[in-house]
Amino acid sequence: MGKYMTGKELKYNNYLPILWLLSTAFTYLHLPVNIPSSIQLPEIVFLFWLLFDFRALLDQKKIISFITLAWPILLLGIYMLINSFLLTKEVNALYDSLVLFYLITVSFLLFSRGNFIRKTPNLWFYSLLALVFLNGIPAIIGFVLSQFNIPNSLAFSKSSPYPIVGAFGRPLGFHYTPTMLFNNLVLPFLGLIFLKNPPEKKLKSIGLGITITVILLTLNKHIFTLIISVIFVLYFTRQLTLKMSLFIGIGLLLFQQFNIYFTTIPSSQEPQELQTNLGGVPDCADSPIVSIGKWNLYPTYYYAMRTNQIPLLQKHWLTGIGPGQYIRHQEKINRENPDQPCFRSIISEPHSMWVGTLLENGILAFLLLIIFFYQSLQRIRNIPDSNFQSRFIVGMIIFILLAGLVTDILNFRPFWFVIGILYALSGNKNINS
Repeated sequence: MGKYMTGKELKYNNYLPILWLLSTAFTYLHLPVNIPSSIQLPEIVFLFWLLFDFRALLDQKKIISFITLAWPILLLGIYMLINSFLLTKEVNALYDSLVLFYLITVSFLLFSRGNFIRKTPNLWFYSLLALVFLNGIPAIIGFVLSQFNIPNSLAFSKSSPYPIVGAFGRPLGFHYTPTMLFNNLVLPFLGLIFLKNPPEKKLKSIGLGITITVILLTLNKHIFTLIISVIFVLYFTRQLTLKMSLFIGIGLLLFQQFNIYFTTIPSSQEPQELQTNLGGVPDCADSPIVSIGKWNLYPTYYYAMRTNQIPLLQKHWLTGIGPGQYIRHQEKINRENPDQPCFRSIISEPHSMWVGTLLENGILAFLLLIIFFYQSLQRIRNIPDSNFQSRFIVGMIIFILLAGLVTDILNFRPFWFVIGILYALSGNKNINS
């Protein structure tokens, strides 16, 4: 690891990356004005970070080194820009492309601080711990209030009963959805669980306890994705064989995907009474797919969305329909075909990084995304020491790969922070801050 930085060597602007990471705990501040989810506190912090690190954007050596590492995702961003002009003149098409470039810039600014990342291991521990508290404490407060039927913006109310647990107010914290809260806890969970020698063992235990508690309270099916990620980190660290990792991982993935696209409900209950979120049953699903004893199997909104997307994928697989255009395109189809089957009339985001990329930007963008993730996993081999950073990088990339099956997760802010760390640790060692 080399010589560690001392407090005197750390300049105030070295803390801006950490401040940005901590600000990702606040992606919905419950302001009275309607502000897009992609413009929140992290973006304000980013502007200050960019102001102090602007010289990095003028450093030819750093830029060339970064391009050699990140060329697939940079090409994807450029292709999305071209696609937005060729296929549509909508502002939101250009907007989606610019969001990706913003997140890539986050990775670049972190990449440009190679020595800072290598020589401040204790700072990363306390940063991950702070991220847990900033996400977890508001979420737990909101959850407790919701269980006493006290309305608050930090958790969903108990108005949505679930098949097994019944009425349950899922925590939100300062995020739009429980899934966003869950995703924001993945990085500190993986970081803390694989940090073997923390400066404070009790703090690590407290941090993991809060993280696991909030993760479970979200009732999010990505819990299986997180377990699979941990399993493949264990394979990466040679604690599990490939055969065992694949056996457990594929089994959990199939179980998760089945429970995302289908839900099992007692025959005594009406399906529309349960789960008003995407895991619930569409109103047009009048009868179960199959009945076994006292249980009925119904399709969920996810099933309905994929039904919507199949004909569009068949028709627009080459170039896509344009960045950010899926909802607008679906609304147009509904207007032109008012008598279409009920599943085709359901409108939502693509809810899949993979399907959404192919549907909105076509096969070339899809292939660039595959190359980006493949190269990211390959570059972990270039990290000198198999330390906790390399382990949580593996876990995060696997998580994003699999969560992307049913989530639009490419704009997940902490992921790009991790990519910046990966490039800094695996790239040119002479890139210093």
